This record gives sequence, C-alpha cells and structure tokens, in this order.
Amino acid sequence: MGKFLWYVIMPLVVVGSIFITIYSFFKPLDKIIKKEKLRIFIKVFSKCFTLLLLIGYVLSIGEGFENFNLGELSFITYISNFFRTLEYFFGWVLVYWFVIYSIISIIVASVWLVINRLKNK
Repeated sequence: MGKFLWYVIMPLVVVGSIFITIYSFFKPLDKIIKKEKLRIFIKVFSKCFTLLLLIGYVLSIGEGFENFNLGELSFITYISNFFRTLEYFFGWVLVYWFVIYSIISIIVASVWLVINRLKNK
C-alpha cells in the first residue's frame, strides 16, 4: 500500500493539481466539472496545494545543496543544479510533507466553500 501511495497517488495529485491550477488560469473548469461546489473545491485545493509545493521547494533549495554537496548556493550554481534540487524536493522533502500539504489544502478548500456558502445566503 505504501508503494502505491508514493508511486501512483502522490505523482497523480502533484501533477493533477499543477495542471488544474495552470488550466484554470486560461480556461474555466465549467465544461469539465459540472457541479459548482465540487469545481470550486477542486480549484481552491489545487491552487493551495501548488502554492504549498512552491513554498516548500523554495525553502528546501538550500538544504538540497547542503545534502548533495553542490557547493555554495548562488544563481549560477542553482541554474546548473536545478534538476538536482527538484530531485531532492520530490524525492525527499515531498515524501514527508505530502500528507500535511494535502490536509492543509483540504481544510483551506473546505473553509473557502463554507465562507462562499455563507456569503451567498
């Protein structure tokens, strides 16, 4: 079950949330997801999850340089070791933070739905 979670579900959620976030900026999700509440929930969840991914990645860059012995962190070394920092984030950091990011995103999306529901009444 653990391998299924880490090798199937985690990549699907990460890639799916990034795709939905980018897609929702260019086209509305109205035609894909018919139910309005579900559409809002998925949209807010994916944006929150993507934002948490970006924050986690930026915060882990220095740690990745340290753990992979990539030298001093500078713009040039970052560009040349960009894929190594991604490897560190997705291979080490996200494994531990995936569930927490998911829970935070679910809570934020649920609160957003409740606030919208109360605002519309």
